[in-house]
Amino acid sequence: MRCSDEIDITTPRWYETRLISAIFSNIQSLKPGEHRERFDRGAKETEAAAQHILQAEEGRLKSQMISRLIKVYRNLGGLREHHKFLLISAIGECKQAILGEVQNWWRQGYWSRYKTAII
Repeated sequence: MRCSDEIDITTPRWYETRLISAIFSNIQSLKPGEHRERFDRGAKETEAAAQHILQAEEGRLKSQMISRLIKVYRNLGGLREHHKFLLISAIGECKQAILGEVQNWWRQGYWSRYKTAII
């Protein structure tokens, strides 16, 4: 389940903010090629963990089943987040449509009778 702040329509998304500053910050904080080193290190750690699990199990059939489960988990584990991502994306589209309509109303003077700004 997502936390309430993540689903909240009023929370700014990454595409609504200046993403370029985050990219530059990331570039400045990493050494050249460090991202590849981190990925390779993570892949080695993952393979070592899988071997550790397989060595703890006895029997060929059990090892084959565990090996298959590890592969399925590693390759398909991200799918558990997919439907949540689609929900957040749909809410983001609704938010953009609402904000666009409010801006149109603002330009047309619909809000001029109110003394305080809504946007």
